[in-house]
Amino acid sequence: MSLTNELLNEIISTTSLDNFFATNHVSKYSLYDYLTILLEAKGLKQADVIKEAGINYTYGYEIFTGRKTSPSRDIVIMLALVMKCNLDETNRLLKISNNSELYSKNKRDVILIYAVLHEYSILSTNGELHRFGQTLLGEEK
Repeated sequence: MSLTNELLNEIISTTSLDNFFATNHVSKYSLYDYLTILLEAKGLKQADVIKEAGINYTYGYEIFTGRKTSPSRDIVIMLALVMKCNLDETNRLLKISNNSELYSKNKRDVILIYAVLHEYSILSTNGELHRFGQTLLGEEK
């Protein structure tokens, strides 16, 4: 069970908010915080992720240092793919960066969900997007 579901179950069963907050640390991560957690957990280096994602280094550095808090949806997805994030991590990155989560009723998002689940590279993901006539990552309008 995910931590989010566990917390939700605790909220449902709690008798008061005071009790809930006394026993649970709930914080709102910033994009910077969450990226830092993911890098550390996955043993990745910021510079390597930026390079592999094909993002301008200066812009990527601004994202990873917290100076850019709302990068485009495609940039966030490219970072998630490079970091081999699972679907929950990817959607959390999207949400924290003020982007919409991947939606299973949107054709492009179905391809992106599949790519995340199967740990596709950006190149492989773009190949599938092209094959199905969808906008490639990094070419959003």
